Amino acid sequence: MNSHHIPIQRGIAPVIAESLDSLRAVVLNGARQTGKTTMMRELHASTPGSSFLNLDDSATRESMRADPHGLVDHATRPTMIDEVQRGGMNLVLAIKAAVDMDRERGQFLLAGSTRFLSEPSLTESLAGRVGVIDIWPFSQGEMNGTIERFVDVAFDDVAKVRRSDPEQLSRIDYLSKIIAGGFPEAHALSERPRNKWFSGYIDAITTRDIREMARVREPSQARTILNCLAASTGQELNTTTLSNRSTISRKTVDRYVELLDAMFMTHRLPALHNNVLTRASKHKKVYLTDTGLAGYLLAESIESLAQPVAPSLGPLCETFMVNEIAKQATWAQHELHLHHYREYSGPEVDLVIRRPNNTIVGLESKASTTVGAGDFSGLKTLANRLGSKFVHGYVTYLGTEVRPFGPTMTAIPLSSLWAAL
Repeated sequence: MNSHHIPIQRGIAPVIAESLDSLRAVVLNGARQTGKTTMMRELHASTPGSSFLNLDDSATRESMRADPHGLVDHATRPTMIDEVQRGGMNLVLAIKAAVDMDRERGQFLLAGSTRFLSEPSLTESLAGRVGVIDIWPFSQGEMNGTIERFVDVAFDDVAKVRRSDPEQLSRIDYLSKIIAGGFPEAHALSERPRNKWFSGYIDAITTRDIREMARVREPSQARTILNCLAASTGQELNTTTLSNRSTISRKTVDRYVELLDAMFMTHRLPALHNNVLTRASKHKKVYLTDTGLAGYLLAESIESLAQPVAPSLGPLCETFMVNEIAKQATWAQHELHLHHYREYSGPEVDLVIRRPNNTIVGLESKASTTVGAGDFSGLKTLANRLGSKFVHGYVTYLGTEVRPFGPTMTAIPLSSLWAAL
């Protein structure tokens, strides 16, 4: 099936529309090739009088660098600017001047593939005038033509999750989804062309983009460190370990870890800790943003992950689960904060979802087709620590049945995350 001719409805689309109705400028942040340009072009086509500028185009970029204020002032509104980070601080200041002069909403839609606009100096310039929205690779629901609601229902209607009818997938089906990932261009390709796509993608990031962003001449270390991060996905971030593993100095590792994070190649999960959770670790965990990318870097395939002993399977399953929830969190009804939980004495929970009122749902990932009471030990510890703030604990696994394990614990197939709820 050629997926290129079937437009995929993005779960984030209503959030973008709502933000443009209420703010002067909106920034779409996310890795290259996650569909930001496609969404912008569709919006441009359906918005009479709008203008679209792509700073990947060298002529547009040169004109903008020569006269950012002129370009911004003369463009019709709403003005949509793609790869805005390539315009630098002068472009941001020109946009700031424009939105300060005119308080009209929805004037600018900006897209960037680095965390350039999250830098304190820039966010301070645009504070109160701009909303930042994260754009991820496709979610499983988006690829199936549904917009997932698991993160809402998991809090509000546990019975509905327990009654749901998730997609019946075999272990091999799950492995193929993990290896395919969610990048719009890559997920529908067969193995060989997909690997070729990932190879070109990583080259573009590590040679051109990181070079341009960091003004470094030596790109090969970015690739080495990205490989080390893929091998560490789902683990607490320890740059000393990465330095030892890569034989690259700690200082250089720190710098490249920040750059790869700024390019959305990785994301971090802060630890859940407060005055009740006194035994909790405070270290962040690191994840690759896409399991297809991670699988490629680790030279894994469906066949290698299907072996009886596949060391990468557990971390990739966990990364897949965390990423699917992170995608849904961008369009959830409530603002959500994602964490992990680990006590120094041992108990841990892979993913903790927290609402603004501090109620919590926990998720634990299992890479097996069976699940037992022992798989809930970390969730039970967290439930005991949090009392009434703990709403429910879920263990996702590669089986097919939804199984209750007491009033506040449920085992769910991984596909429950994108079931129609």
